[in-house]
Amino acid sequence: MDEELIKRWNTVVSKADIVYHLGDFTLGDDAGVYLSRLHGKIKFVVPDFHHDKRWLANKPDLPNVEYLPPVVSEKINGVCIVMCHFPFAVWDKLHFGAWSLYGHTHRKDFVLPGFAMNVGVDHHDFYPVYFDEVKSHMVAMGWTPKWKAPWII
Repeated sequence: MDEELIKRWNTVVSKADIVYHLGDFTLGDDAGVYLSRLHGKIKFVVPDFHHDKRWLANKPDLPNVEYLPPVVSEKINGVCIVMCHFPFAVWDKLHFGAWSLYGHTHRKDFVLPGFAMNVGVDHHDFYPVYFDEVKSHMVAMGWTPKWKAPWII
């Protein structure tokens, strides 16, 4: 299983890509063995008290890895995106069209309304999800680049 996940990751992620990983990377303390084989600059947005707590206790110091707080709000390709391992019912700038990306829930029938998306690999044939895939999902949910909440004039 590990080898297949690494293969799928490296098939779609180039060495120049930036990947935000939202947790459940490994239950063990051997993350460095895997991280050293993965393409891209990996930014971990994970709590240190969940499944990843064992390996985060001794974070691998690798040039392609960065550790971020458990909740991150960043502007990416002109879109405000809030990322966390856990899903939020509401999130910062929701009323301005901000997106929420999350993982944690492995059930495909758990879907949040609005501009939210579960980007866990078990929801995407065990491949990382590209920004354009996320954007297509948000557009299908009614988002546009000039999205404005209906109650804001």
